[in-house]
Amino acid sequence: MNSIKELSDKEIIEAILDGNPHLYREIVSRYKDRVYAVALKISHHPKDAEDITQDVFLQVYHSLANYHFDSSLSTWIYKISVNKGLDWKRKNKMKKKESLYEEDQIYSISDDTEPTLLKKERNMKLQQILQTIPEIYQSVLLLYYYEHLTYLEIAQRLDITSKTVESRLYRAKKMMKKKLLKEGIL
Repeated sequence: MNSIKELSDKEIIEAILDGNPHLYREIVSRYKDRVYAVALKISHHPKDAEDITQDVFLQVYHSLANYHFDSSLSTWIYKISVNKGLDWKRKNKMKKKESLYEEDQIYSISDDTEPTLLKKERNMKLQQILQTIPEIYQSVLLLYYYEHLTYLEIAQRLDITSKTVESRLYRAKKMMKKKLLKEGIL
């Protein structure tokens, strides 16, 4: 018999569904870093990213029977990761606003910290504006600018064509530019 590491994702999933749930550890081992990276990009906090990652793998486990191998397992898990991350973001929107207010109160403004505070404020505004554009555009922007993926890699992750990636990225940039100009950031 092959070692677990040599088994394909499909073989592992079939074995899990046939009554070998202990093999699920290999799925987690293969994809935990990618899921955590997506969660961290969305949440910006390691502890929250860990919670989101755990939620993702619970969802993946409970949904394995619904996975039909239409796309790669990594694409399917990525979609779940983005959706769980965006769910988390929606649920924690008010908490985050309160937290940011408290954080701002802690910092005292001096000549040394002013550029850092301005940069933080600008980054917070960028994140707020990013949250206002539709999710299909957010995911493309995050993959392109934060994970530095190519159009082809994004297309594979999202299970869409490269042309769709190009189109969504163009529209996302246009939306962001319009909103940034309106906010006086550009």
